[in-house]
Amino acid sequence: MRLDRSTYAHKRIAVFFALVVAVVALYVWYVRSVEVERFFRTEALPAGDAASGLWEAAPHMLTSRTEVGVAAVDGKVYAVGGFDGLGRTLDTVERLDPETGVWESLPPLPRPAHHVAVVGADGVLYAIGGFTGAGFTPLPEVYAFDSVIGTWAELPRLPDGLGGAAAAEVDGDIYVVGGVDSAGLSGKLYVLDASAGVWKEKAAMPDPRDHLAAAEIGGRLYVFGGRHASLLANRATVSVYDPRENRWMDGAEMPRARGGIAAAVVDGKIWIFGGEAVTHTFREVDGYDPLAERWQDATPMPTSRHGLGAAVVGGKVYVVGGGGKPGLSVSDTVEVFTPPHE
Repeated sequence: MRLDRSTYAHKRIAVFFALVVAVVALYVWYVRSVEVERFFRTEALPAGDAASGLWEAAPHMLTSRTEVGVAAVDGKVYAVGGFDGLGRTLDTVERLDPETGVWESLPPLPRPAHHVAVVGADGVLYAIGGFTGAGFTPLPEVYAFDSVIGTWAELPRLPDGLGGAAAAEVDGDIYVVGGVDSAGLSGKLYVLDASAGVWKEKAAMPDPRDHLAAAEIGGRLYVFGGRHASLLANRATVSVYDPRENRWMDGAEMPRARGGIAAAVVDGKIWIFGGEAVTHTFREVDGYDPLAERWQDATPMPTSRHGLGAAVVGGKVYVVGGGGKPGLSVSDTVEVFTPPHE
């Protein structure tokens, strides 16, 4: 039995549309998994309590993104760059006013970047390095956004391109550590000498890694987790840098190895959020007391994510963006964590 041409053509069209539907469904299920989960979620926020940490919902970002840079400046939360759901490098920047609950678009980054290290200090938002494109080319550019004037300015460039690093302010100085440079995995530590207009290299971190997180307490730089350029090589390492002595020490290892994480400081403790492994992303929240060198568990994140960012306003941690699946997945999700009270 032979099919006539019209029947054959109709079957080809049906197969084509079935494939299109399958591809779209796969895209939505994987790349936009956090937003799908949010649609079908039965339990409502808030979640947790004062003893274990409380999670609340916050307004969604204007743009779904992952591998985003996040920081707080003058009581507002900034989201910088990243990937969109099609894997394009973003230059878009947006800002949340927690008092009004409104996100607003800001002037874009002068150059699109994902995996950019972001830190806020003295009314200025610093965007340091990052990668561009699907080839993950490391960038040396450093930009500063004046939150009052509302404009970007270029600062002294890094000695080498650097992406997937972590940044923090320590006693008024801006530090950036780890990541990937033109030679590969980096343990280099740079500090910005604003008066001389250069980045100075300090003692290298003993365990080079990327997709790590950094925070400051007590005049020391704490560096958490990350990986050795592979989801198969996540680290639980905690490295502590003392600027006064220009030396590194070991902290108490994290309860679980993970990279693609975010860190935030509230009331003398450092909280770690998210991360990814080969088969899953992390919901777990771990709190570190640097004086006691002790870890504690807290209420898990409502949605597991990696490539996210965290910023503190008013004693609350705004956990922003990131993807629900390993690799390229995105979200516009923002959830707010109030750490447990002792």
